[in-house]
Amino acid sequence: MFSAKHIDSEGKTVITTPGAWTGEPPEDWYTHMIARDESLRRAMTVANQLDPARQVISGMVALEERHFNPIVWQSGFVPRIQAPVYALDFARFFQGDMDSAVHLLIPQLEPSLRHILKAWGADPTKRRDDSTEEDRSLDSIIVNHRNVLVGIMGAPLVDELNRLFNIKPGPALRHDVAHGQMSAGECYAPDTYYACWLLYRICCLFVLEKWDEWVRPGLAIEEPGL
Repeated sequence: MFSAKHIDSEGKTVITTPGAWTGEPPEDWYTHMIARDESLRRAMTVANQLDPARQVISGMVALEERHFNPIVWQSGFVPRIQAPVYALDFARFFQGDMDSAVHLLIPQLEPSLRHILKAWGADPTKRRDDSTEEDRSLDSIIVNHRNVLVGIMGAPLVDELNRLFNIKPGPALRHDVAHGQMSAGECYAPDTYYACWLLYRICCLFVLEKWDEWVRPGLAIEEPGL
């Protein structure tokens, strides 16, 4: 019911959310409550599902970049010029090297969103008054192209990306990584771990319908029986 101040690792207040006293709570209150509950859900998902699965897979196969090439080169979520980077990122994630995975993988979200927007006929650039152009930021992409992104990935996934990578209160992982504010310990936090897995999941979602035709043959070449 009370308002809350959200602080960063140095104790600075980064955002204040209102309380819910009487009547309909403001939108910021709902954002705060969702962010709190989502963080708990991610922690349980990582501890009980994602990390145990990763450890089992890593114990069966010594995963390297080459094992992810059949996925990233076929996924419509991955720009061709970024495919080698994605393969390296996913390898580091499954190897448990979260320091490398986080700083390599999280910055790839924006170029991937721009890539799929262009593929669906949208223009994710911002034109200045002097006729020059620049790529939109993550926040601007989600705000200005939400309808297109929802048509591609669905509203639940777009909203999850926004809560996890962009808005506050919330992890705002894109901001922390881009501005060098992600500590070594935070790279292993549940929200950060979940974010890396989510990007891997989205990458796979774009090829699931053609997995047996496009991906499985390449995986069989890299690791028989995989």
